Amino acid sequence: MQRSVLRANELATSLSISRSTLWRWCKNKSHFPQPRKISQGVTVWFADEVQEWLNCQKRKEETAIAKK
Repeated sequence: MQRSVLRANELATSLSISRSTLWRWCKNKSHFPQPRKISQGVTVWFADEVQEWLNCQKRKEETAIAKK
């Protein structure tokens, strides 16, 4: 089974952030999916891990709104 992957430009665009912000999130956000280096000069993120992170962020936001 092959997993879908995203390159840095694709991921940054889909999250509406800059590449700099993407790398900063990788370094500073402990729960943000970490990149995988699949060869020299090629770094990817697994799409399913990114989607799970997004789902988790949405649940946190919904919980915070519900508590207000």
